[in-house]
Parts: sequence; C-alpha cells; structure tokens
Amino acid sequence: EGRIEWVRRSYQRGDLQGAALVIVTEASAETTARIREDAQEQNVLINITGNTEHSTFANGSVVRRGPLTISVSTSGAAPSVSVRIREKLSGKFGPEYEELLTIMNALRDPMQAHVSDFEERRDRWYAILESEALDLFRAGQRQAALDCIEAIVGPAVMERAEERL
Repeated sequence: EGRIEWVRRSYQRGDLQGAALVIVTEASAETTARIREDAQEQNVLINITGNTEHSTFANGSVVRRGPLTISVSTSGAAPSVSVRIREKLSGKFGPEYEELLTIMNALRDPMQAHVSDFEERRDRWYAILESEALDLFRAGQRQAALDCIEAIVGPAVMERAEERL
C-alpha cells in the first residue's frame, strides 16, 4: 500500500524524523545508544529488545476476538512468558467470544429501550453470560445460541438487535 518504506542500511541520524515510535532489534551498543539519544531528543517512544531499562515501552502479547482484546505484558521482564500466556488465553477465548460480543453489542440499545430498570438489565446481561449461549456458539450451534439469548432478553429486544447485525 506504500505505507512502509524499507531502507536497507545502518541507522543514520535523522532517521527518526517524524516517527512516533522505534523498535531496535539488532544493533551494536554504539548504534543503540545513538538511536536512544535521538529518540529521547525527539520524544519518540523506543523499545530496545532485551533492554527494558532503556526502553520507554514494552510490547505485550495480544489476543483479539472481535471487540474483545486481552493483553498480557511482563513489562519486558520475560517476553516468552507473555507469549505462552497469550497462547493459553487464545485457546480459552476462541471465536465464539467474537460472536457473543457482536450480539451483545447489537443488544445494547434495544435492551436500554425495552428494559428501563438498570438492575433488571444488568441481571439479563449476566444471565446471558451464565447461560449455555457461549457453549452453543463454541459448538457451532448459532441458532440455538440466539434462541437461548432471546429467551433471556425477550423477542422484541432480540428482533431489534437482529436488525443491527
């Protein structure tokens, strides 16, 4: 898309001009010190792989399932640990969460319009989470999951939500 330009050469002063962040993966100690100095002068965020002391941010491991974002960070202490935790979470929070959250998002306004009492709405949200809907999505039984949710929120709310999907 022309958004990235790869220049195959060593770092030179001025390379950070207009940058928001820089990640240093492999460089001599001298070059890394120069990059760090330039980043500091230009207020550019910097991550030096394996050197959290001189980094201004650390990368986390992320699991995304539609609107669900789970981030794990060890603040650079042990990136491999955050990767392993992310792998475990990725298996635990599968694509069924994206389906459930997409529907719950579509339910927000209709639920607000049809259920004026806050505590009753809250109870219905938790009832959805405690129902078998998520397991049904996981098993590929989408219609059964939707029927389960409709039994909790009511047909009028579900009909309005389905218009938004």
